[in-house]
Amino acid sequence: MVSQPGFPLVVKPAPGSSALGVSIVSDQADFARAMVSCFTYGATALISQFVSDTELAVSVVSTEEGPVALPIVEIVTDRLYDFDARYSSGRTQYFTLAGLSPQALASATSSALPTRDTLGLQHIWPTDLILSANASPSSLR
Repeated sequence: MVSQPGFPLVVKPAPGSSALGVSIVSDQADFARAMVSCFTYGATALISQFVSDTELAVSVVSTEEGPVALPIVEIVTDRLYDFDARYSSGRTQYFTLAGLSPQALASATSSALPTRDTLGLQHIWPTDLILSANASPSSLR
Protein backbone atom coordinates (compact mmCIF):
# COMPACT_ATOMS: atom_id res chain seq x y z
CA MET A 1 0.00 0.00 0.00
CA VAL A 2 1.30 3.45 -0.97
CA SER A 3 1.23 6.07 1.77
CA GLN A 4 -0.56 9.31 0.99
CA PRO A 5 0.86 12.67 1.99
CA GLY A 6 -1.25 14.93 4.17
CA PHE A 7 -2.00 18.60 3.64
CA PRO A 8 -0.51 20.92 2.61
CA LEU A 9 0.24 19.51 -0.83
CA VAL A 10 1.82 20.80 -4.02
CA VAL A 11 0.01 20.02 -7.27
CA LYS A 12 1.82 20.70 -10.54
CA PRO A 13 1.69 19.50 -14.14
CA ALA A 14 4.38 16.89 -14.81
CA PRO A 15 5.60 18.45 -18.08
CA GLY A 16 5.45 21.97 -16.61
CA SER A 17 8.01 24.67 -16.29
CA SER A 18 8.03 28.26 -15.04
CA ALA A 19 5.58 27.21 -12.31
CA LEU A 20 2.55 27.35 -14.60
CA GLY A 21 -0.32 25.38 -13.10
CA VAL A 22 1.36 24.94 -9.71
CA SER A 23 -0.84 25.20 -6.62
CA ILE A 24 -0.38 24.83 -2.91
CA VAL A 25 -3.37 22.93 -1.52
CA SER A 26 -4.14 23.45 2.16
CA ASP A 27 -7.33 21.40 2.40
CA GLN A 28 -9.72 19.16 0.47
CA ALA A 29 -11.79 22.14 -0.76
CA ASP A 30 -8.74 23.56 -2.63
CA PHE A 31 -7.86 20.25 -4.26
CA ALA A 32 -10.38 20.33 -7.16
CA ARG A 33 -9.38 23.90 -8.10
CA ALA A 34 -5.71 22.91 -8.05
CA MET A 35 -6.33 19.91 -10.30
CA VAL A 36 -8.24 22.02 -12.85
CA SER A 37 -5.38 24.53 -12.90
CA CYS A 38 -2.84 21.72 -13.26
CA PHE A 39 -4.66 19.99 -16.13
CA THR A 40 -4.77 23.28 -18.04
CA TYR A 41 -1.02 22.79 -18.59
CA GLY A 42 -0.64 19.02 -18.86
CA ALA A 43 -2.39 15.66 -18.70
CA THR A 44 -0.37 14.31 -15.77
CA ALA A 45 -0.29 15.78 -12.26
CA LEU A 46 2.54 15.52 -9.78
CA ILE A 47 1.26 15.66 -6.22
CA SER A 48 3.65 15.83 -3.29
CA GLN A 49 3.98 17.05 0.26
CA PHE A 50 4.51 20.83 0.39
CA VAL A 51 7.91 21.76 1.82
CA SER A 52 8.43 25.39 2.78
CA ASP A 53 12.13 26.05 3.18
CA THR A 54 15.03 27.39 1.13
CA GLU A 55 14.39 27.35 -2.63
CA LEU A 56 17.45 26.73 -4.79
CA ALA A 57 18.25 26.58 -8.49
CA VAL A 58 21.20 24.44 -9.53
CA SER A 59 22.24 24.58 -13.19
CA VAL A 60 24.44 21.79 -14.49
CA VAL A 61 26.60 21.88 -17.63
CA SER A 62 27.95 18.90 -19.57
CA THR A 63 31.70 19.01 -20.09
CA GLU A 64 34.15 16.52 -21.59
CA GLU A 65 34.93 15.43 -18.02
CA GLY A 66 31.25 14.98 -17.12
CA PRO A 67 28.54 17.14 -15.55
CA VAL A 68 29.59 20.23 -13.58
CA ALA A 69 27.28 22.21 -11.28
CA LEU A 70 27.36 25.98 -11.66
CA PRO A 71 27.11 28.20 -8.56
CA ILE A 72 23.87 27.55 -6.68
CA VAL A 73 21.28 30.33 -6.62
CA GLU A 74 19.01 30.85 -3.61
CA ILE A 75 15.54 32.13 -4.54
CA VAL A 76 13.76 34.44 -2.10
CA THR A 77 10.22 35.60 -2.85
CA ASP A 78 7.36 37.19 -0.96
CA ARG A 79 4.99 34.24 -1.61
CA LEU A 80 4.97 31.08 -3.70
CA TYR A 81 7.69 31.03 -6.36
CA ASP A 82 5.25 30.82 -9.24
CA PHE A 83 5.12 32.22 -12.77
CA ASP A 84 4.28 35.72 -11.50
CA ALA A 85 7.14 35.65 -9.00
CA ARG A 86 9.59 34.55 -11.70
CA TYR A 87 8.64 37.20 -14.24
CA SER A 88 7.36 40.20 -12.25
CA SER A 89 9.96 42.75 -11.28
CA GLY A 90 10.51 43.11 -7.55
CA ARG A 91 8.77 39.89 -6.42
CA THR A 92 11.90 37.76 -6.23
CA GLN A 93 15.53 38.15 -5.22
CA TYR A 94 18.30 35.79 -6.30
CA PHE A 95 21.44 35.18 -4.23
CA THR A 96 24.43 33.16 -5.38
CA LEU A 97 25.70 30.96 -2.52
CA ALA A 98 23.90 33.22 -0.05
CA GLY A 99 24.43 32.01 3.48
CA LEU A 100 24.41 28.30 2.70
CA SER A 101 26.67 26.02 4.69
CA PRO A 102 29.24 23.90 2.87
CA GLN A 103 27.14 20.85 3.78
CA ALA A 104 24.00 22.38 2.25
CA LEU A 105 25.89 23.32 -0.92
CA ALA A 106 27.31 19.81 -1.24
CA SER A 107 23.90 18.23 -0.63
CA ALA A 108 22.20 20.40 -3.27
CA THR A 109 24.96 19.80 -5.81
CA SER A 110 24.95 16.04 -5.27
CA SER A 111 21.18 16.01 -5.77
CA ALA A 112 21.35 17.99 -9.03
CA LEU A 113 24.20 16.16 -10.77
CA PRO A 114 22.44 12.79 -11.31
CA THR A 115 19.51 14.40 -13.15
CA ARG A 116 21.45 14.23 -16.43
CA ASP A 117 21.62 10.44 -16.39
CA THR A 118 18.21 9.93 -14.81
CA LEU A 119 16.38 12.15 -17.30
CA GLY A 120 18.70 11.74 -20.30
CA LEU A 121 19.57 15.44 -20.42
CA GLN A 122 22.37 17.04 -22.42
CA HIS A 123 24.31 20.32 -22.55
CA ILE A 124 22.84 22.51 -19.76
CA TRP A 125 19.84 21.95 -17.51
CA PRO A 126 18.34 23.43 -14.33
CA THR A 127 17.33 21.52 -11.24
CA ASP A 128 15.05 23.32 -8.79
CA LEU A 129 15.27 22.13 -5.20
CA ILE A 130 13.84 22.89 -1.79
CA LEU A 131 16.53 22.58 0.87
CA SER A 132 14.90 21.56 4.13
CA ALA A 133 16.22 22.63 7.52
CA ASN A 134 18.14 19.36 7.87
CA ALA A 135 20.01 20.05 4.56
CA SER A 136 18.12 17.37 2.68
CA PRO A 137 17.03 18.59 -0.77
CA SER A 138 13.70 17.68 -2.32
CA SER A 139 13.64 17.94 -6.09
CA LEU A 140 11.04 20.21 -7.62
CA ARG A 141 11.54 18.81 -11.12
